[in-house]
Amino acid sequence: MLVFTFSRLYSQTSSVITIPVGNEPRGLAIHPVTYKSVVTNHNSNAVTVVDVVKRTVTNVTVGEAPYGVAINPSTNRAYV
Repeated sequence: MLVFTFSRLYSQTSSVITIPVGNEPRGLAIHPVTYKSVVTNHNSNAVTVVDVVKRTVTNVTVGEAPYGVAINPSTNRAYV
């Protein structure tokens, strides 16, 4: 996963940081308050949780071939 910055004035993008995730990342959801990101890793049977505030990366094993992900900010749960 790459984190980008962008400028609307110049339409330029640049990579800020590269965060390693599992094999074949497919889905991405970002919590609007905590800014935790959840990435589904289709060929790893896992999701990667990235806490951008604490700068931690955690891999969690889930069911076979996860694809999409959604976050409910009211319950702080991610649905894969």
